Amino acid sequence: MPSNYAAIRREKSEDYVELAEKVSEQLLSRQYADRAHFVFELLQNAEDALRRRRDGEVPRRVRLSLEKDAVRFSHFGSPFDEKDVRAVCEILVSTKDEETDIGHFGIGFKAVGAVTDRPKIHSGDERFAIERYVLPFCIPATDLQRDETLITLPLRDGDAIDDIARQLACLGDERTLLFLREIDEIEWSVEDGGSGCYRRETTDEGEDVRRVRLFGEVDGEETSEEVWLVFSREVYNDGRHARHVEVAFRVETDEAGRDVIVPVHGQHLVAFFPTAMRTDVGILVQGPYVTTPSRDRVQWADERNHRLVAETADLLVYALRHLRDRRLLTARVLNVLPLSRSRFPDGSHFAPLFDAVKDAIASERLLPMYRGGYVPASQARLTSNEDLRERVSREQLAKLLGEDEPVAWLSAEITRSATPELYSHLTDEQGVREFNAKALLMRLDKQFIENQSDWWIARLYGFLGRGDTWEECEYFLYDVPFIRLEDDTHTAPGDEADAFLPTVPPSGYPNTVHAAVCNTRPAWDFLAESVGLRTPDLVDDIESDVLPRYRETDFVIAEDEYVADLQRFLSVYAADSGERQRRLVAALSDTPFVLAADAATCEQSFVRPGGAYLATDRFRALFDGVPGVLLVDDSLDWKEVTELLRACGAGRTLAPVDVSHRFTHDQRREVRRRASERRITHHYGETVMDWEFRGLRGLLEHFPELSPEDAKDRARILWDALREADRDSFRGRYSWFYRTRRLGVFDSASVRLLNEAAWVPDGSGGLRPPADVLFDSLDWEGNQFLQSIIKFRTAPPRRPYFEAAARARQAGYSEDEIAAWIDQGMKSRQEAEAGGERSATPRTGGGQPPRPSFIGVKRESEPTEEGSREHERRMGVEDHAIDFILQRNPSLKRTPTNNPGFDLYEPGDDGEPVRWIEVKALSGEWESNVTLSHTQFDYAREKGDRYWLYVVEHAGTERPKIRKINDPAGWDSTYTFDHGWRAAAEGTDGDD
Repeated sequence: MPSNYAAIRREKSEDYVELAEKVSEQLLSRQYADRAHFVFELLQNAEDALRRRRDGEVPRRVRLSLEKDAVRFSHFGSPFDEKDVRAVCEILVSTKDEETDIGHFGIGFKAVGAVTDRPKIHSGDERFAIERYVLPFCIPATDLQRDETLITLPLRDGDAIDDIARQLACLGDERTLLFLREIDEIEWSVEDGGSGCYRRETTDEGEDVRRVRLFGEVDGEETSEEVWLVFSREVYNDGRHARHVEVAFRVETDEAGRDVIVPVHGQHLVAFFPTAMRTDVGILVQGPYVTTPSRDRVQWADERNHRLVAETADLLVYALRHLRDRRLLTARVLNVLPLSRSRFPDGSHFAPLFDAVKDAIASERLLPMYRGGYVPASQARLTSNEDLRERVSREQLAKLLGEDEPVAWLSAEITRSATPELYSHLTDEQGVREFNAKALLMRLDKQFIENQSDWWIARLYGFLGRGDTWEECEYFLYDVPFIRLEDDTHTAPGDEADAFLPTVPPSGYPNTVHAAVCNTRPAWDFLAESVGLRTPDLVDDIESDVLPRYRETDFVIAEDEYVADLQRFLSVYAADSGERQRRLVAALSDTPFVLAADAATCEQSFVRPGGAYLATDRFRALFDGVPGVLLVDDSLDWKEVTELLRACGAGRTLAPVDVSHRFTHDQRREVRRRASERRITHHYGETVMDWEFRGLRGLLEHFPELSPEDAKDRARILWDALREADRDSFRGRYSWFYRTRRLGVFDSASVRLLNEAAWVPDGSGGLRPPADVLFDSLDWEGNQFLQSIIKFRTAPPRRPYFEAAARARQAGYSEDEIAAWIDQGMKSRQEAEAGGERSATPRTGGGQPPRPSFIGVKRESEPTEEGSREHERRMGVEDHAIDFILQRNPSLKRTPTNNPGFDLYEPGDDGEPVRWIEVKALSGEWESNVTLSHTQFDYAREKGDRYWLYVVEHAGTERPKIRKINDPAGWDSTYTFDHGWRAAAEGTDGDD
């Protein structure tokens, strides 16, 4: 019979009822903003009621029907009794087992107050309605199925119908049945609307693992189907069973009918039903978490929730092991796990999930390997190169990396783009290294290569020949002996001249590549095209059969055999003008096969071609009697042999040979000054290249032994030979590093020898150094370049006198005065030169037109600062002057701005300066002084008549004019200091 509802009402005072109303309304407004949330409360009450049912089999389904005026909910769980009636009519009172039940009647059921004022309950013997939240009233009985409980909610507002209908339709989307264990089916319907059914099928697949299939149907048509693997673990609270923590993985079926785990995104923590808290993992996490009544927040202040997270972390690792054993653990699955420390920082609610997964990946076989199987992170390596994964096995990889235990390539699915979370975790958290072809191939060594099969070596060649692999790896594989020969020895690509590709029939060369390692097209192409190997030819025959004999010490060869060898060389040389000819010349150039004779003793020996001169008439005459100079044996007077020897480096002109040269500080400073680099405190990376002509020193030492006539002829022959020599041979090279690589030039050892030695005939039968002889006195053909570096004596500079005469005419001097001055000046200079010193006419008196002051004296207190207005004006005028000069003389070259010593130069045939020009610019007529700096005057003295001063009048105007002065510092060697120097005197002695 039903409970005494009137007695229950009498037990509640009016104050209690008013308090219940107030609390319930506050609870509804604060906790149940969603009016349709009561549906979940009804479902969880039905789940608990079905769990408590002890008596036999009952339907495991619930029904929800939405009518225009009410919601009807029914289930077949344990029926209500008086305790349940009292509990549902109280506030914060429940008859449920708090450790095992989902919700509490005293709180959760109040959610129906959002849509109704008088819920009705028919269950077993009980039939009552609830008013004012806590007052039960008896209502008429209604027809029920056996063991059915019916809850009717008369609707308060019509607008709640839409909210309830939407909630019913999306119960399947929220996977409502996934973590329930009692309810297998939810039927729902909406009056004058749709209807549907959600069902669940559960199959046990092992201890604590079940497969759950969820079906959805709307209006008779199937709308959804999902399959889940759910892993469960019982949890306890103070020793009492407190339901389960669970993790669920979604399962799909691939084209082959196999199970595949797929990630789910944007998931929330589940406390039997979804909460509002995101988990940031691609699986579902469920447990009996303590939440707010509306399940929108988890009460993390409750220690039980932290214990549940720790239990879930252990369960997750257990689930990963299960998936691995069933080959379901893939890179995609791992990628959705809690792998990012930034999203699961220390102290965060779900940090234990991250820590557990990290430790498991580090030590357990959970990472999928290439070609199957699993490996811990400590034994894993990454690569994006499919060829490396294919060609390098676990054992080979371990040997290349120097590991004691096998290591493995990870699955090709693990990449930076496809699985970014997993990739970052492995590289950042686990320290797993990624290797490209370059990083791995640079570890190849001889021992590793020797232990590999022919098949593997052939595949290595094919791999190296793909794309740009060889170009990337060549520089560190150049000396690795990975080319396998027929005798199973190995050679390196750097020794390609010692290896040949196999031939059919076999060539018999011992250094032929093993046929088994190049029997595929990729391997053959790599060796032929990338490494440059080839099949042997006639040049190889010469290199293997002939040239080794000439490289032996103390070998003896018959004349006919020598002639036969030369004919063999010539036949190959003449037959090919391409690569084979180049190879032959390279091989012969490095072989002492040339029979040469000493020019003094006629003693014969075999030397390399570059160590001897061709026996031309000139060289025979030039070096006759000079010891140590080798001339090619001319007994074989073959034009073809001469061409071959010239191609191999035999000298047909004077040949330079390297000599050591140690710079002094002064020499270094001078070379740098000429290169416009005056700083010499730094000379990092300094190199000096100097050379002298082979035989030149011995020849110059031999000159004193010659007769005057022979010496004269020999000197002329030497001059002609010098004219034909390479001009670069006369310049030494000095380079150093100061911010960038710098280069300066200096006179080579040959030039220094030629300037210092007495080898030039002086006309009286003797030999003098070049500086003592006028070149014009010799009957030699002139050469501007040689005369600029070999310092012959120069004639008096007549031209400046005539230029000065022109200026004197402009000043009004008569022709008689000018002629007398020129005659006296020339006579004085000749007398001075005859006495062994260079001098000239005094600047004042004698034969020079008088002038107010030869040297103007001026001391400025401060130099003009760069950047000042006056400095900018002068630089602008000078730029106009230089531009005008270059228009008139395009062959001149400009120097960098502020170049010390000169502004322009004229290059010779070799690009070296042969004339130096300093430019002075005037905006008007030349009426004021033009000044040379110390550096400019020093250059003028050094270069002599090759130095010019250009004075440009009216620079920057429409009528510029150039005044050219040659050798401005060489007119005189005595100077007159007139009264203008009074201002420079440092005090006086005596009376004023």
